[in-house]
Amino acid sequence: MIEELFQAIDQKNTETFVRYLHPDAVFRFGNQPAVTGHDAIRDYVSGFLASVKLISHRIDAVWSSEQGMVCHLHAYGWFAVVGTFL
Repeated sequence: MIEELFQAIDQKNTETFVRYLHPDAVFRFGNQPAVTGHDAIRDYVSGFLASVKLISHRIDAVWSSEQGMVCHLHAYGWFAVVGTFL
């Protein structure tokens, strides 16, 4: 399951990504404000992915229990540069 979730992100498929989340999920990226629910998460992630030319995740280890899951991974991204620089 976790592999498919990150594959959806790597393919910039936010519709598939949010299907892995509870409808009332809370999503926080880094130190950004949290967003709640499929619509808000989809909008936020879509906006972020629009700034990324390419993204890739390599999963190194996954630990799970009845309470949840922890994933150790490496993320690689290439960002699109927008604007004029002097």
